[in-house]
Amino acid sequence: MRTIYERNFLKAGGGEGAVSLTGIPDDAMALLPHQEDTSFQTAEIQPGFNFSYAAQLEAWGLSSEADLLRRALCRELHEKRNLVFQTPAAFDRGRLTCRAVLNMRPLAAWWIAEAS
Repeated sequence: MRTIYERNFLKAGGGEGAVSLTGIPDDAMALLPHQEDTSFQTAEIQPGFNFSYAAQLEAWGLSSEADLLRRALCRELHEKRNLVFQTPAAFDRGRLTCRAVLNMRPLAAWWIAEAS
């Protein structure tokens, strides 16, 4: 879990969130059919995945890492993008663009927080 945290959150995600599709070897990446498609989602940060990953970090006793990830998501979603009651399916690292702002799956995280 710590290796994934370091590679996907700190390195690939730049501390903004964990990038789920990272560490794909160059030779495997070259075989993917999206080479000319700049919209292919290999470097995006998915909040739903990240909230789930933060819960897994917590369960594995990596509480400080889970807290840093949650705080990064809050900073990226609320402070930088002003998405107060909207959680996008994904957002791009280092840019203010995001995909599917009204995605309902990540909103379940807010419902769970409110219910507890």
